[in-house]
Amino acid sequence: MFLHERSPRLMTTLLFVLLGYSLGSIPIAYLSAKARGTDIFQVGTGNPGAANVFREVGRGVGSLVLLGDALKGALPVAGSVLFSESYWIGWAVGFAALVGHWFPLWLKFRGGAGLATSIGIGVALLPVPAAIVLPPSLVLWYLWRNTAYVASIGYLSFIILAVLLREPPLLIFMIAVLPGFALARQELMQRQQ
Repeated sequence: MFLHERSPRLMTTLLFVLLGYSLGSIPIAYLSAKARGTDIFQVGTGNPGAANVFREVGRGVGSLVLLGDALKGALPVAGSVLFSESYWIGWAVGFAALVGHWFPLWLKFRGGAGLATSIGIGVALLPVPAAIVLPPSLVLWYLWRNTAYVASIGYLSFIILAVLLREPPLLIFMIAVLPGFALARQELMQRQQ
């Protein structure tokens, strides 16, 4: 296949990657907290993410931020998978959304850890195991208020269920590494403070 025959698909993929970054970079936590009169960078962990908003601004606002951050991972991935019929393009678009969350242009590249965005990416790429694991995980998060424990339990359950449902092994692995990226990013942010 010649380059000019691949160009439309390549251009479409690049547009979806750009869309992924653009949606990922919308600072939902920052804007939601600011609307309530709180500078999220100055309270709690200083992380502009759902867990910090949940703790410092309120459960309702934090829950909306969780949903918004997950959607900014899920929507561009789902769109790209439906359009391209490729999970790998979907994963690349999801990773771009995660990078956008980490380094949003609007906040001078100072973003959150990306755990909720990672969850959205996983939901879009493997919706059946996500539909089974997500509801009890959300209930535990609401009750325990401990993002690290609930995310660990939920993601481990998600991966085990994906394996049991015989989802593509490489795709499971690629989704499994996303929270590792998010947690590594969070650790790096804490060391820089």
